[in-house]
Amino acid sequence: MRVILLLLFFPVVLRGAIVAHEQTGLIRRAFALKEVCRRSGHDPLLATPLDLTKVDCMGTEVAASDFCRKTLSGSDFTRGFIAGGENIICERAQSVHLSLDCNGDKRPSSPCREKDATEACARLGRVFAASHHIFHASRTGPSPFEAPTQLNCLFMASAPR
Repeated sequence: MRVILLLLFFPVVLRGAIVAHEQTGLIRRAFALKEVCRRSGHDPLLATPLDLTKVDCMGTEVAASDFCRKTLSGSDFTRGFIAGGENIICERAQSVHLSLDCNGDKRPSSPCREKDATEACARLGRVFAASHHIFHASRTGPSPFEAPTQLNCLFMASAPR
């Protein structure tokens, strides 16, 4: 279920199937959309989600990731998104591990199509590990004699909490 939700949140960035999405030291905080508008200095009378990453506060757009980055202190912010149309979920973690199955993915906009694993992981990091740096980026395959089909990314927080 989590994989399906992730693909719905970020269809442009992700094209390969997620094999793993693990976060170490994960902390999640939920904020009602009206509270997000109020904390952002906008009228909370009517708060509606525009998509899975932005909320409309009476004509003013607030990005979930921007709100979360300002609200959560520390350098371990990973991402912010709207869940269920009612809350913004802010996540922070010490590390994020992502693996994508790139087998057969021919779409030009996919991170799987990047020749350099570090560049591909950097694209994924902007969505799943916003304040983290790339600790490891690689491509692996089913055997040493076959072409790599899996993209592996490990992101670490810049400083401990």
